[in-house]
Amino acid sequence: VTLAAPARRIVSLSPGATEMLFAAGAGDRIVATVTGADEPAAARRIERIGDANALVFGRLRDLKPDVVVVWKDLVATGILESLAKMKLTVYTVSLRRFEDLPGSVRRLGALAGTAPIAEPAARALESKVARLPPRSTAAKRPRVYWMMLDSPLYTVG
Repeated sequence: VTLAAPARRIVSLSPGATEMLFAAGAGDRIVATVTGADEPAAARRIERIGDANALVFGRLRDLKPDVVVVWKDLVATGILESLAKMKLTVYTVSLRRFEDLPGSVRRLGALAGTAPIAEPAARALESKVARLPPRSTAAKRPRVYWMMLDSPLYTVG
């Protein structure tokens, strides 16, 4: 995504993206988010416009965001199509591993023009990721899977 200037008005359609925006120093630029975006505590004071799969589109339009941040695997295709029809700029977050988290915080900092805050936060995350224990072997993996949604496939943790 290329913007003429750093994003000043951000709508986050994911609790995880909202938390990463705060980590990147852009929490004060979030004008709306979705149900479940409750970390950090300051996120609880941000206006809610639905959830990632059922939005109040009129309110979204009225907020005039510079960018809408979505989590690639958690937003319905219909929502993405609606955002495109509204000609809104969409930035997609997609993480597959813990190691992807610091880079995402850096990119969100670049998007919002808060790189001086995002960079130390990303380095702190890199340090935490480096201290994680090695991945468990197949024999030690839990035998339980808790499915929250089936389309897209979604679990907790």
